[in-house]
Amino acid sequence: MNAMKLFWKYLRQSAGTLLLFAGFAAVFALVFSLYDLETEAVLYAAALCAAGGGTAAAVKFLIFRTKYRERERLIRNIAVLSEPLPEPKTPEQAQWTEMLDNLREHCRRLETAAQKERTEMLDYFTVWVHQIKIPISVMHMTLDSADTAENRALSGELFRIEQYAEMVLCYFRLEDSAADLVSGLVQIDGIIRAAVRKYAVLFIGKRIRIVYAGTDMKAVTDSKWLQFVMEQLLSNAVKYTEHGSVTVTAADGRITVTDTGIG
Repeated sequence: MNAMKLFWKYLRQSAGTLLLFAGFAAVFALVFSLYDLETEAVLYAAALCAAGGGTAAAVKFLIFRTKYRERERLIRNIAVLSEPLPEPKTPEQAQWTEMLDNLREHCRRLETAAQKERTEMLDYFTVWVHQIKIPISVMHMTLDSADTAENRALSGELFRIEQYAEMVLCYFRLEDSAADLVSGLVQIDGIIRAAVRKYAVLFIGKRIRIVYAGTDMKAVTDSKWLQFVMEQLLSNAVKYTEHGSVTVTAADGRITVTDTGIG
């Protein structure tokens, strides 16, 4: 906010004080006139009062501007509210400081409780995923013991269940992905081929052709999370494609997955 707008804001805020000062000046002028004092004396006293009042108003405006800009800085950067607040100088400031301190403490308690709840939920689903993998593995071995059309179809659906279970953990870890990232220069070809191999059973089961010619492209990324993204793209492609093919290309810094499904 520029200085002029801020000055008018200050005048509106101080309107009551200014009106009170003007009322006092009018009372003094009336009393002086009733005692038949010389006009020059009245004007001189009024000029002194105006000069003193103007100086005081200017000083208060400078203080007001400094504090206003400091509050604007706090609004733009709310994180600094974690720092200790200035020592209050008036009872009103003491109340506001106490209120902010209580709010900060309340927010800290809520954040701690939310983090604890999320950690407990992540631990629960981590155990759940590892436990459910045991019966899934047993069912895989049972279905692989006989190569029939029905068993292949059931293996495809069982694979989906396994991927959905893994997806639960991935989604829970998304918020902590910054701490979980391990970036480095990786070969994109290996990541794409691993994702394709993982979903090959679904492509075979639906008789959908997967087209990928390979690539020598490299990128600085986290291989685990990039493979997760590739798997989700392939999962959607095979899910919404009833016939035809799914094509994966990687060139010029871009990975593209296209299919002949519903789009």
